[in-house]
Amino acid sequence: MRIHPIISLWIIIPFFLLILLYLWWKKGRQKVVLETLLLVFLFLINLRIQYPSDDIQTSTNNLDVLLVIDTTISMNALDGRDSKTRLDSVKEDVEYIIDNLNGARFALVTFDNKSRILIPYIRDTQMIFHTAQGLKVLDRSYARGSNISVSIDSMKKALESANKEEDRIQVVFYFSDGEITNEEKRQSFSSLASYIDEGAVLGYGTEKGARMKVANYAGDGEEYLPYYGDGYANNIAVSKYEEKNLTEIAKEMKIDYFHLTDTKDLKKKIEQIKKSTTSNEDGKETGYGDLYYLFVIPLFFLLLLEMRKTV
Repeated sequence: MRIHPIISLWIIIPFFLLILLYLWWKKGRQKVVLETLLLVFLFLINLRIQYPSDDIQTSTNNLDVLLVIDTTISMNALDGRDSKTRLDSVKEDVEYIIDNLNGARFALVTFDNKSRILIPYIRDTQMIFHTAQGLKVLDRSYARGSNISVSIDSMKKALESANKEEDRIQVVFYFSDGEITNEEKRQSFSSLASYIDEGAVLGYGTEKGARMKVANYAGDGEEYLPYYGDGYANNIAVSKYEEKNLTEIAKEMKIDYFHLTDTKDLKKKIEQIKKSTTSNEDGKETGYGDLYYLFVIPLFFLLLLEMRKTV
């Protein structure tokens, strides 16, 4: 079960509370039961409550979408959107991509010290969604510094497996802060360009940077990731967004680059990709079905009662 609000909760909750307070102040608490119920059902409809199902009617298309996600410790830096972590912002954007490219096949690659194909190309968007939402950064005990080009081999394997089928559009979304913290030289992504038709490199974080919360060694809480400077002084590590690295790999893969401080660029890119797709016959797949219609019927009868009061 999940919610997928039509209007953001940050907007709708204050709006409903203000209306409710106004009604109680103007009419008195005892006289606004009907109006309160109307607001409650409207709120529930807006939540767009959804249930998991393997019998969702859908239209398949000719898209193969590869999601490549940076899970290095720096993705826990607290300069994502709305003061969340960078990885939290990635998860929101992955959900948006899955929802709006419905009918595509998706694959998921992650990278930190090493890269791996977590899920090969499948149409089970529920599995892709839940796996992506469950991602965590690498435990600091195993971290050995990061290099964004470690993902190349896994990406190539995934793209080669999809490229065997004709008339399919290969799309890559690469999510990272671009930071390189080991001494290895970054490798070129140009060998992947011939496999890719569309997509974008999506950058997260800020130039100012932010601290990263990690599990403490005692295992009973969190602390800010430290680093040891000159004289072994214990300082708090700050991760900074490296735009240059991300723009370069976008050019090498011949796809767009966006710094996702908000999602407008991603939305434009998704609309552009959708225009190039061709839909096939309808089918069934695993996904989410809507439950909002269950609240429409009682809402309708409450509206009839309210109209009757005013007549």
